[in-house]
Amino acid sequence: MATSYAELPNELVSAANGVEYAYRDTGGGEVPLVLLNHFRENLDNWDPALVDALAANRRVITFDNTGVGGSTGVTPDTIGQMARDAIAFIAAMDLGQVDLLGFSIGSFVAQEIALIRPAIVRRVALASSAPQGAAGMHGWAPKVIEAVGKPEVSPDEYIEVFFARSPSSRKAGQETTQRQYARTEDRDAATTWATRQAQYDAVCTWGIPDHGALQRVAAIGHSVFVANGDSDPMILPHYSYLLAGLIPQAQLKTYPDSAHGFYVVGAHGGLNRWNELETVSAHLAQDGVTWEMVGTTCRATRRSPGSWFRPGTGSFPGRPRATHSPSHC
Repeated sequence: MATSYAELPNELVSAANGVEYAYRDTGGGEVPLVLLNHFRENLDNWDPALVDALAANRRVITFDNTGVGGSTGVTPDTIGQMARDAIAFIAAMDLGQVDLLGFSIGSFVAQEIALIRPAIVRRVALASSAPQGAAGMHGWAPKVIEAVGKPEVSPDEYIEVFFARSPSSRKAGQETTQRQYARTEDRDAATTWATRQAQYDAVCTWGIPDHGALQRVAAIGHSVFVANGDSDPMILPHYSYLLAGLIPQAQLKTYPDSAHGFYVVGAHGGLNRWNELETVSAHLAQDGVTWEMVGTTCRATRRSPGSWFRPGTGSFPGRPRATHSPSHC
């Protein structure tokens, strides 16, 4: 019996759209957490330590979207179609309502799922994210795409983008890549150059400046937690602030000495960070309450209808009804 994500079998499920999706399924619980992966990555690129930690208390499902890794079909070149394909996977698995945790391009997909099929989503965590239409997001910086967009990406190039320059961050990066490559049998199929091209086309289209598109996320009525590293060169932290300011029930946190891969389990306490994503997101599910992490405590504000969270200030325009620091956070 598998005891770690690194030992789980690759499984397949056939969906109504004709795609056979590769996935891994671990843990247990009523509402599963579905993970949405980042640029060019497959099932093997999730840190096993991260998935194992999440699955200790709930069911966690990872999958390759259409055309990615071991899944059949052709990778679409729009975020909207990626979201519809992810919805088809959720339906094929008969999951009912889910929580979503999207990372990077996966966080774009998570936003679209929440907009297209809101009833199947309970709450959302968006890691290293940005809203559609934000100025300056039309493609990544040359140094970034040169590192992660070439046909073969080395572990050192991955670490350069995903981790900060401090010795502790680089050490965490090395430990993460070791865990990702420790599995030698039954590895997922590698992503193709066609997938890389389609996904980057989708990223560039998502980043075309469009003030109207920016307003779409205001329709997301779910509890949302937005998080990023403070030195992310791929999706700059100010986009997370922008995104959290546009979503009515969003909470934001940035992490020091961290880049695109702020979430890792290692020297930077990534396990605590993902636990915090889960904890704060769970609290957010309480109707009308928004929570702000202040040091090691959570601060709650009960909002008047229609008010919005101001990232980084812990305050709302208008008249918040109550603020307190519950001991259970």
